[in-house]
Order: sequence, then C-alpha cells, then structure tokens
Amino acid sequence: GGVVPQPPMTAPEPSPNIQAEKRALRREVLARLRALAPETRRRASAAIHARLFALEAFRRARGVHCFLSLPEEVETAPVLERCAVEGKRVYVPVQWPEQGRLGVARWSPGLALAPGPLGVQEPARGLWTSASGEAEAEAEALAEIDLVIVPGVAFDRSGARLGRGKAYYDRFLAELAARRGWDGPAGAPGRALERRVALAFAVQIVPRVPCEPGDGRMARSLSEDEEILTFGRDGR
Repeated sequence: GGVVPQPPMTAPEPSPNIQAEKRALRREVLARLRALAPETRRRASAAIHARLFALEAFRRARGVHCFLSLPEEVETAPVLERCAVEGKRVYVPVQWPEQGRLGVARWSPGLALAPGPLGVQEPARGLWTSASGEAEAEAEALAEIDLVIVPGVAFDRSGARLGRGKAYYDRFLAELAARRGWDGPAGAPGRALERRVALAFAVQIVPRVPCEPGDGRMARSLSEDEEILTFGRDGR
C-alpha cells in the first residue's frame, strides 16, 4: 500500500505493430476484469474510493468530471454521491460518435440515466440539453472542471493509459487542458496531469502500455493495493 514514487516519464518508442499490441493487451485485461468475482470487485472498489477521497486534489476540487462505470469497472456511483454530498459540481461524459468525441453533462442525484449511443450509461438526453445550446452549455461545464476521474482498460507505472480504442478520453483531456490553459509553456505537463486521477483494479496495472503521441497520460493511478504516482506529489 501507500504511495509508490515512479521514475520520470520518458517519450514512448513508436512501434509499427502498436495497434496490434494495444488490441492484444485490451483483450487480455478485459478478460481479467470479467473474471473478477462481484464481491472482489465491490471490496476493491471501496478501497479505491478511500484512496480517492483522501487525496488533496479531490478534497479541493469544486468541479469533478467522473465516468459512469461499466459493470466490470471500478464502481463510481459512490464517487458521484460523495461529490454531491460535499457540494461539488459533478459532470459526466456523454458520447457523440458522429463527432468522434466526448461531450459533458451535469449530473445530480436521482438524474435519470439511459444507454447512450455506444451502450454506456449517460444522462437521458432530453434532460440535459441546454436551451442555450449544447456548445454553450459544454463550454460552461469545461470552465468549472478541476478534476477528471478517468477510466481505462490498462495502466502502467509510467502513467501510460490504454482506453477502449476510440481515443475519446485522449481528445477530451487535451481539449480540457487547452481550454483551461493548463498545459503551460512548451507543453509543460504538470498543471494538466495533476488534474487527472485514474481508477483501476490491480489486475489492470501492467508492465507496459504501448503508447503513441497524443495518448493521454496519468499523474496518479489508484488501485486497491497502491497509489501509483508518475509525475510528482500533487503534480509538482
């Protein structure tokens, strides 16, 4: 348990077979996830929640973007509820496959959810579209997000993340950082990275995630066994 400091991140070596590597790793880790017993998943999720709630970055965040978990993922309903109790503004992803990206919707307790275009739960669309227009509502939401709680299929100790293959989160994280001016001079990563926290079961932590330029990286990944810190404490 505890914080596990990691060496500085280095640029990944490109591989001609990188897409095949990603697909193979995705299959392997998803099989591990689906093999977890429900009680194991529940206990591990609770341990991960405790690590998240203890983070200074979580405690000070006023606007939190958090994924709505799939059955095999770390449960996030308790995270959303804790945010609401603490008076944080809570946002969740909505999928726009025709645009190849994630949108943002405000979440509140009791909000009706429905399967989105790709089968992932999201707020029922008639309940969150804004009279001022989706683009304006989204811009307002992005201006309030301090912390993004990020899902993924696999993570490694350099901060690399493997998603589900559509790069939605990679583009969303980059857009959010650009909108908020978090990247800093010469692409300095600290301010953007410190606002990303990955939640993962221990079976999702792997020796190496194949990476390409543009793949979003994590400063901190939380599992039931450890906190993996890949940039610096609180991003510094």
